[in-house]
Amino acid sequence: RAACYVKTGDYALCVSDCTSALELDPPNDKARLRRGIALETLGMFAAAAADMVLILIDKPDNQQAKDCLTRCLTHKNVRQQAVGEIEKMFPAGEGDEAAIEKRKSGAKLLAQQVFVGLMGLP
Repeated sequence: RAACYVKTGDYALCVSDCTSALELDPPNDKARLRRGIALETLGMFAAAAADMVLILIDKPDNQQAKDCLTRCLTHKNVRQQAVGEIEKMFPAGEGDEAAIEKRKSGAKLLAQQVFVGLMGLP
């Protein structure tokens, strides 16, 4: 369904559909890629970049994800904002400061691996 939404230009419906799919199956890279492309089209570059980072962690040769991430990173402050979006994808318990800090450092590490290691960015 999400692929049809993209083809018909219903990007918000694509995002919604893919988000539902990812809630049921978080490692679903196809849903994450479609959602990221739809988010990019909607101008939500940081969220799109975060999706692409998560894809590239497991599949560093995914050219569509690399291309989308490259386009997203041309926009101001997206790299820093993407780390914040990744943090949101790994929830910590309420009031658990240690878990929150662990989540933040994990998000930064994931992003660094992709931005520097895979994409060759400074």
